Amino acid sequence: MSIPCPQIISFNCVRLHAILIRAIHSIKRFPHLYRWIVLPGFLLFFQYSQAQSVTSYPMIPLNGDTVLFMSDQLPTGIKYWPFNSDSMKWDLNGVKAPYIRRSILINDEPSPALFNFSNAVVQINPTSREFLKISPDTILSYGINGVDLFNDGKYYTGFYTSPRIFHNKTFATSKVPLKSNYKLVYDCGLSQLPRNMLNQLPYSPDSIRVVTLIEEELAFKSSVVLDLNLQRYLTTVENKITIQSTRLETRKSNLDWQDVTRFVKFPKLFKSDTIRTSSFYKDSTGAPVAVLYYKNVRELDKIVYKAPETFKDLIIVEDFKPNLFFFPNPYTYGALRCELSIKNPGLYSARIVNLIGNEIWRQNYYLESSQTIDLDFSFLNKGTYFFVLEQDKNHVIATKRLLVIKA
Repeated sequence: MSIPCPQIISFNCVRLHAILIRAIHSIKRFPHLYRWIVLPGFLLFFQYSQAQSVTSYPMIPLNGDTVLFMSDQLPTGIKYWPFNSDSMKWDLNGVKAPYIRRSILINDEPSPALFNFSNAVVQINPTSREFLKISPDTILSYGINGVDLFNDGKYYTGFYTSPRIFHNKTFATSKVPLKSNYKLVYDCGLSQLPRNMLNQLPYSPDSIRVVTLIEEELAFKSSVVLDLNLQRYLTTVENKITIQSTRLETRKSNLDWQDVTRFVKFPKLFKSDTIRTSSFYKDSTGAPVAVLYYKNVRELDKIVYKAPETFKDLIIVEDFKPNLFFFPNPYTYGALRCELSIKNPGLYSARIVNLIGNEIWRQNYYLESSQTIDLDFSFLNKGTYFFVLEQDKNHVIATKRLLVIKA
């Protein structure tokens, strides 16, 4: 399990880091924001909402604004280039997602003492929030609270030893790669740590902490043409490599902190990750039009992009609850894009039943986290069916109507 920090948040679940605001004009002092929905990576796609209207281009988020964005978790059939490519033209037409993510920014309570200089907060998941300082030119992070480091229901607060820069609008003019280093520290009480971890320590310490070391390198390319959802943008591309490693440190009396990770077996937490993203900006002060996440240098993981006006008839989701989503509906033939959104790992069943309750199709899945799949239901006759996602017979997560039409 990776510790949440910008660009990736991986609760094996997430991944989050996952999606942070990329650009914002200004926010008045202390107008704390709440419930920003993020997808793996802390990138938020803003659409400015005022007087019940939503414009088509992402703008500056203010209190009461609406965030609308989509995520293609299975980008098959998309023509893309390797990470940090020299290509000056990208065609991402064909991205698809079964729903739109929306969040409305509302007031929040004051920050914890560690984050007194923050003026905004982004909700990572139901328990974790990241505290930011937003100014006309930069976005800084001071840290995160409500993090379940050891999956034992105990929550910790992590702070950056120096504020982390998420966005600086002057960076895009740089002709050379920009490098930065950060340290995210979670102070842990000895009484809170799992007993099996304490028993593995080489000595009895006075203090203990979990530390994530972060190295980032940014490179920019201007005048790149991006085609997305039948629209063309002239963009600046930000290619970012983030390397993060998590370790356990202990200290006795006033001695220096010692890295004791090698003595502790906790593989889900203490590991290294490399995250590669390409973000397409229409201008230096707006949010990105699209962000590509790579599994490796050549293989794409997912695409997060601003929701187009033409897709506003899709279902809009605001919460983190387990659910079932699919698109298109009505369905004719070919691939039905489905997202099985779950909270806990386990065995799940997806079923298609007709109007009188007869089961037409069933597939079982063992899921560690939410999963996106393409299913072919071309064999279904014209009519109305119900698509059911359940964890067991006594725990139905969602039942939704699927309309099949034939020529």
